[in-house]
Amino acid sequence: MTEARRFSIAEPAETPRLDLVLGWAATLPLVAAAVAPWVLGEAEGAIRAAIAYGAPLLAFLGGVRRGLSFRTEGGPSFGQVGAALAFFALALVGLFAALSGASGAGLLALTAGFALCLALDPLAARAGEAPPYFARLRPPQMAVAVAALGALMPFAL
Repeated sequence: MTEARRFSIAEPAETPRLDLVLGWAATLPLVAAAVAPWVLGEAEGAIRAAIAYGAPLLAFLGGVRRGLSFRTEGGPSFGQVGAALAFFALALVGLFAALSGASGAGLLALTAGFALCLALDPLAARAGEAPPYFARLRPPQMAVAVAALGALMPFAL
């Protein structure tokens, strides 16, 4: 029989530099995709690229949430697992919608997923279910993702 293990975590209040750089760098391909139709005059490839990049990114964010839930004292909560599954499900819906030719629906699913992350990650940070700096990092970071995908929506309809 395995015994329970106890550990304590000291999390920085300030966003670690590496998390800041990697977090913001992750939004750059979505921004590039949003700008591409205006610069290149061709939207279909930009929409495909945004979905092909955004879906795995959203699934990764679901994995981050699930990973964080493993360190919750008393075990993961329904909300933690639910958020992780919602991010992953919206990523899959976005990807499969786009693969079936419904790019607008794909963009909408991904936009909803990133908006959900924007709303839930700060709450998770305040509840001690995510690092404290998620409360400051995630809202502007996810707002950029939502805006970039939203900027592509008129081209997908």
